[in-house]
Amino acid sequence: MLSFASDALAAERQSVRSKPSKFELSANDWAKIAEGEIAVRHVNRGQVNEFFTAGLVKAPVDDVFWYYEDHTNTMRYQNAIRGVRVEEDRTPKRGSGGQGGYRRLSYDLQLPWPVGARKFVLDLEGQGEAGKWGDIYWSKNSGGDCNCGADIDEMMGSYVVTPYPPNRNWSLVRYWVKANMNTWIPGWLVGFVQGRTIPHVVSQARADLEKSGTASKSARNP
Repeated sequence: MLSFASDALAAERQSVRSKPSKFELSANDWAKIAEGEIAVRHVNRGQVNEFFTAGLVKAPVDDVFWYYEDHTNTMRYQNAIRGVRVEEDRTPKRGSGGQGGYRRLSYDLQLPWPVGARKFVLDLEGQGEAGKWGDIYWSKNSGGDCNCGADIDEMMGSYVVTPYPPNRNWSLVRYWVKANMNTWIPGWLVGFVQGRTIPHVVSQARADLEKSGTASKSARNP
């Protein structure tokens, strides 16, 4: 078990600018996270499904933030995404002094039967403070080259990355997504299919950042 409980609670109280994504973690969530598990919560409201997930990544905050900020990684951790196209990009390069920026991206989504294929466009805004926190928020844009506003009724969410605990090379990732897939299929079934992909958002970041050697020696041996 990771003995970070008191530090984690202190980190939780830190002021971090975010959209609704910086959700509160329950005692049960913290227990799972401390054991190295990925906590997932699912709320189904008819056709609208909302997921909250959180877990640790053994890498510094900036490395995790820029991993998610780089859209070329999307198909690695969002395995239902089969294509991403850039429509507009005002995001600064890492190291240029900026921490995130604005992008408009179009996506090809392929969920298992019975949901199937969907196309949509998102506006994404990333910002933060180097070494302290990062926040990437997105919401559906009904325009874009793919003319795909009717494929999905609602899509919004974000990543929030903070140190866990402070002053160590570990990061706590909180991922939130809310979607209405515009389908005749019952919402609970869509949520079941969609939910199978949710933990991968954190687990793939873990695998990629550790494999690349980004995680420091101290992070591997807390």
